[in-house]
Order: sequence, then C-alpha cells, then structure tokens
Amino acid sequence: MIELLEGLYETSGSGGGTNKRKYGATVDTFLGEVSSDGLLRVPSENTDLVFTGVKSIASQALMYKFYNCCAVSLSFPDLEKLHTASSCEQAFVNGSLESVSFPKCTEITGSKCLASAFVGNLHLESVSFPVLADVGVRTDQFDNMLQGITGCTVHFPADMESTLENFTSVQNGFGGTNTVVLYDL
Repeated sequence: MIELLEGLYETSGSGGGTNKRKYGATVDTFLGEVSSDGLLRVPSENTDLVFTGVKSIASQALMYKFYNCCAVSLSFPDLEKLHTASSCEQAFVNGSLESVSFPKCTEITGSKCLASAFVGNLHLESVSFPVLADVGVRTDQFDNMLQGITGCTVHFPADMESTLENFTSVQNGFGGTNTVVLYDL
C-alpha cells in the first residue's frame, strides 16, 4: 500500500534566510514519491492508494496526475469536500482501479470535480460516497465519471436519492454501461 502523507519540503537559503519548497502535486499534502526532476511518480505495480491527510483538493490539482496508474483501490479517508472546479477531473484515467471510497466526503460542489475521473478503469466495481450530504446547485460534478466502464455500482446515502435522481449524469449511469446506483448507505 502507498500512503500519501503530509510533509517533504526542501529547505534552502543563504545568509541566514530559509526558503521552503513543497514537492509533488500541490493539494494539502505531499502526494507520493517525486523524481529527480520534481515530477510526481505514479505507482508502477498493483497497490492501494490512500490519500491520508488530504481534506480538500484545489482546482485541477489531480487532473491527469494518475493516468495509467496501477492502483487497485483508492481511498480519501480524510477528504471532507470537493468544492473547486475540476479538482479530480480525469485524474485516474485508464487505470486498474477496482474500488474507490470517499468515506468522509460530505460536500461535492465543484464544477466537474469528478468529471471523467475514472474513465477506462475496466475493472472498477464500486465507488462509494457514504456520508455525502451536499452537492450544491451544479449538476456537472459527476459528468462521465464512469465512461467506458461496465457494471460498476455507485453507493450514496439514502438521504441523497431525491437530490441526485434528477442529475443527468446519474440518470445516464455516469457515462458507464450497466451502472447500478444504490442509495443504501
């Protein structure tokens, strides 16, 4: 398992001054191993990705960052809200994901924040939002989130059914085929 934790700064300075530079993708925490050229390295073998300590994700922060990633499960155990535009849009395209979980994410209000996020993850079976309570006034947060995926089940809290049943993306199975949407949490 790869845990993506807080930290890792380079400290430098001359004449008594100190400068800190954060490595990796800038979200709220450090996001994995960084190559010598300063680029984020994505996992190259089947693993679990756990974004520990990430409470919110900035606009376009994860966009395209994990393309062709070999992670089999993805979890954001501390994420509370996705409220900025395109924060995870196309973040995990053509990967090996089988399950995705947002156990503490209560708010998904950002424009296209999960649009096309999991496109092409052909083995994706489950996406779970157990405590989601607020989707705001936009209806494009989940556009084509599951495009190219067959037979995935998306779980929401029972309280969200009357709100989400009117979202075109939900009605269209998030762009996937044979998508099952359950309000069972």
